[in-house]
Amino acid sequence: MSEVLLKMGPFLGIDQSTNEGDISVFSSPDAMNIDTENGMLKTSLGYSKYIEARPPAVPNSLIKYYKRSSTGEVKKHLLIGTDLGIFYYDTTLSEWTQIHAALDSGIYDYVNYQKDDEDIIIMADGVELPQKWNGVGETTTLSGCNYKFSSLCLHYERVWASGEKENPDRVYYSADFNPEAWSGVQAGTIDIPTWDGASIKAVRTLYNDVIVFKDNEVFRIYGTYPGEYEVAQIYGVVGPIASKSIVSTGDTVYFLSGDGLCSYDGLRVKQITDNKLSSFFLRMNKQYAKLAVSIIYKNMLYVALPIDTATYNSHVIEIDLKRQTYMIRDIRVAAFMEYEDKLLFCNNSRFIYVYGEGDTKDGALIASSWKTPKLDLGAKNAIKTSTTLYVRGKGRSVNSGLCKLKVTAIYDGKTKEKYFSLPETEKTLRLRFNARGRYLQWIFENTQGCHFELHSPSVLIEADED
Repeated sequence: MSEVLLKMGPFLGIDQSTNEGDISVFSSPDAMNIDTENGMLKTSLGYSKYIEARPPAVPNSLIKYYKRSSTGEVKKHLLIGTDLGIFYYDTTLSEWTQIHAALDSGIYDYVNYQKDDEDIIIMADGVELPQKWNGVGETTTLSGCNYKFSSLCLHYERVWASGEKENPDRVYYSADFNPEAWSGVQAGTIDIPTWDGASIKAVRTLYNDVIVFKDNEVFRIYGTYPGEYEVAQIYGVVGPIASKSIVSTGDTVYFLSGDGLCSYDGLRVKQITDNKLSSFFLRMNKQYAKLAVSIIYKNMLYVALPIDTATYNSHVIEIDLKRQTYMIRDIRVAAFMEYEDKLLFCNNSRFIYVYGEGDTKDGALIASSWKTPKLDLGAKNAIKTSTTLYVRGKGRSVNSGLCKLKVTAIYDGKTKEKYFSLPETEKTLRLRFNARGRYLQWIFENTQGCHFELHSPSVLIEADED
């Protein structure tokens, strides 16, 4: 008989790339609402209201408008797109003011622009003609434009657009320095037909190119002036499943496809998750996946998408782009936006929330869990008997009393559960935990929404070979 001290940290993230008996002890085949930053195992933070004023309609888009004062100070305005139109938050009155009335989806794309020393924002939803706002009064229809765009981006001094339903293969560009000139020698269109029934989902910029995303393919338009524009197909045969999932940072564009998360680095499109979320993506409700939204915030990629039978974005994938780790949250999100150094989101509650702030989900308790892979310690011929669990950590209750950690040991399918109270200040605990079998698995869960923080839990195991 021999003794082994099984150390379970530093923790990484979810890994569903292979049989759970073959993944690292530092990863999990199934986890929810867990944060593994710095290798620790922690209950994720929740979210709280950004402002108390509730919008008069459900927001489906978050919009940010920049306006520069005569003194050079830049002021941000928070706008929302709803199925009743566009509203902005008046910080003086602490209330929402409608600046455009409409009855449509409320899903807008937008660009900020300066024309003739006037700061304007241009917003398009694919249903109406694009709207323009200068921060005063109501919006006006973008003059000189007779196209109902759904996607907008800036490239040099031109506005580029797509999504006109009558011309699904066409990309449009305005004259330089004039987003209200869509005809003439300085403006124009580029057709990118693929003859497979696909349409253009969105246009975005990367490096010096305009990237065109179709249902099944991705193209780039390069060149500086209209007479020089050329189109090239990007290596890879996968396109985005949702236009609002397309985001970029530095030298990479990320988007959600029917096969999972993909990236484009200027050379080719490739899948980035290495099947580490393979089981999770099988649960994606593809009928409503077009609603998926993404954002990159502080080296983290957040992707909200519908899971199982949900007809809305029911879960969020959190990807640490530096550590290349993956986690999942059960948070409903219609849209994301970075604003005043905070990550904002909205959902059907109508409130605007700050993501990753507070110990609850605006009052609702957070349920967090981490399951280890099935482990045989490289000795299938040995019976393992656990005797002691060592935990260095702490916890805090969101209500009153102590934070109780629920620990489940699964040995050969037989389960044993125990509850342990965690101190408010970090301490090493020695806990008796007897279980016996050829393979073992452990689950750590919070109770009553409490927040725990664990450093490399370790189990003392006696192994007795046949």
